[in-house]
Parts: sequence; structure tokens; C-alpha cells
Amino acid sequence: MNKTGANLKINLKKTVIFALLIKSLVWCALSSAQTAVSVSWHDPSPHKIQFITVEKNVKLEVLDWGGKGQPVVLLAGLGNTAHAFDDFAPKLAKNFHVYGITRRGFGNSSVPLSGYDADRLGDDIIAVLDTLHIIKPIIIGHSISGEELSSIGTRFPQRVSKLIYLEAAKPYAYYDDKNGNYQLDIKTLAAQLDSAKNNLYDMHQMQTLQADLNMLQKSLHSTMLVIQANTDAGTGPSSGPTDADLASFAAMQKFVAKQIGGNLPEAELRQTFNATNDGKVGSQKTQSFVYEYIMNGEQKYKAVKLPVLAIEAVPKNMGNQAGSDPAKLVADKAINTSEELKQLDAFQAGNPLARIIKIPNAYHYIYLSNEAEIIKAITEFIKTNP
Repeated sequence: MNKTGANLKINLKKTVIFALLIKSLVWCALSSAQTAVSVSWHDPSPHKIQFITVEKNVKLEVLDWGGKGQPVVLLAGLGNTAHAFDDFAPKLAKNFHVYGITRRGFGNSSVPLSGYDADRLGDDIIAVLDTLHIIKPIIIGHSISGEELSSIGTRFPQRVSKLIYLEAAKPYAYYDDKNGNYQLDIKTLAAQLDSAKNNLYDMHQMQTLQADLNMLQKSLHSTMLVIQANTDAGTGPSSGPTDADLASFAAMQKFVAKQIGGNLPEAELRQTFNATNDGKVGSQKTQSFVYEYIMNGEQKYKAVKLPVLAIEAVPKNMGNQAGSDPAKLVADKAINTSEELKQLDAFQAGNPLARIIKIPNAYHYIYLSNEAEIIKAITEFIKTNP
């Protein structure tokens, strides 16, 4: 090799080494930045974390806050994880052994492409109870988890001792066959229409179809009244967080608190949103199909075969509605309250031994907005209803 070739080879080697060095330095810098964000915050809630397999390739994150006494299992609402109870659970753990389960599709639990119908989600809870040998727990569910409570309460009543619905005694937890529910009714009608294609002149099929059509018309009318009232009063969803709200998780926590009437733990927000390298709130973690599949997987449940406590916000606090017409706000609240009361009347009639507590002007996140009342009610119900 001539001198020019040798020099070229040496220079090329130096260039490669320099490039690798730069790449290493950049990687270290990025890692340090990411580490600085991740290690600068830790979940202060005193829980242990484990992952339980509930189906092939599906694991759920389970939190254990410890405590003595009867086992209590907490289930979060749609879009939330068990970390939503990070502040609430330790207070409950003064009297009970408290666990929390994050359903499939959310947080650190697996995100399979199927298995989001209500009964499958209920099966997931039973699988966790089996694995951890949790005997006859009290299961407490917020919002959409009412369907999981009713799934377990109607199919596996022997596995649990009591069910507590927190703003969860909704149509997906108990179907009112007198007034119906638009979302569930349209699903039923769609199935009947599909079946009717192969039984065009079956009288029984036609009568069933007519009954389903009548129920859908009824529930559709009620739903339209609610939507119109909400639209007139301007009580739809918030306009969303500003750049200032997204500047940090602490700022986001304050924004969310104004919407739901209480502090959602920062750990829960970090389960819901990605963090950027500079510590800001980034994109949402949960994939959109998960929400769609859960909503489509709702079922019609009737009475459960267990002691039941339902705590509902009636009338519900809708938060600050600045700029809205006061008269329209009153009308909107009246219509929404009327629908909520109809559902609770049906829930009570179907579960005559159930105890229903109505807390006026509480928020949907009732365990946050009215924490002390909820803990007191739960504790009394469990201890006075052995």
C-alpha cells in the first residue's frame, strides 16, 4: 500500500472512531436527560407491584397497598389504571387489605387485540383472585367498572362477598328493561336485524324485532333530550389543556383537578400520558381501539346475587360552566338528573336489598371529590353487613 493509501486508511479509521465517540456522547446525553426526567419523580404511594397472567400473553398490573382485615379490590373507570387510587387506597388500607387491578389495554397491563367484552374483563378479575388466592373480597368499582362488578356478581357470586359501585350503577351495570339504553338497544337491534335476514317470515323473530325497535325508539328519544340539553347549556367536554397545562405533570394535575373535582395522582397521569425528554406532558398512551372495543363490549346485566352498595352523584356537579346561560344550565341539570334517577330506581328495583347513597353536587370522580364521605360509607357498609 502506498503512503497516500495508508494515510487514507488511518484517516478513515480516525473518522469512524470519532463518529462512534460522538454517537456515544449523544446517546449518553440523551440517556442522562431521559434518566433525569424519570428519576426526578417516583411514585410515592406505598404499594407493591406485580404482574399476573390472566390469559396467554396477557398480564395485568396489580397493586398491593397492604393493610389488615378483609381483602378489598379496586377497579378504575374507563381510561384509568389502578394508580388512580394511589392516594385513596392507603386510607382504605387502615381497615382492609387493599389491592388494585389495571384492566387490559391500559397503563402497564398488556394491550391485546381482543378480549374487551364485559364478561372477558370480569374473567380477568377472577383470574387475578385465583392467582393471588384472594378469598371472598369486596370489589369496589368506579364508573365503567360497574360492568365488571355485575359480570362477576351475576356469574360468580360465590367468589366475592360484596360489591360497591362508585358512580357505576349505570346501564352497563344494570339494564332497565322498562326505559332501555340507547347504546345497548342499538347493539341488540343490530344483532336481531342480522338474524332476521335468515328468518324473514318467522313470526316470533318479527315480534322480537318489533319489540326491540320500540325499545330503541324510547331510549333514543331520552338520549336525544339529554344531548340537546347539554348542547343548549354548553356543558360538553372541556376545550382541553393549554400549553401551560402541558408544561409539567404538576400543571396537568391542576388542570385535571378543576375538571373532576379532586386531585388525580400524578402516577395516574404518568400512566395515561407519555413524558417528553424535557418533562412535559406528551401524547396519550392508550390506543384508541381499546376504548372502542370496551364500549362495544358492553352487555345487558340484571340483578346480582350479592350485598350491594351504590354511591352516586345526584345531582352531579358538572364543574365550572362560565359563560353559559344560567336558565339553560338549570334545565340541563334537571334533565340529566331525571335520567340518573330513573336508572337508580331501576337498579334499586332489580336489587331490592341494595343500599343506594346519593351525594348531591358530587363529581363523577366521587372518590376524589368526596373522599372522606366515600371512605366512611364503604367502611360502615363492609363492617355492618358481614
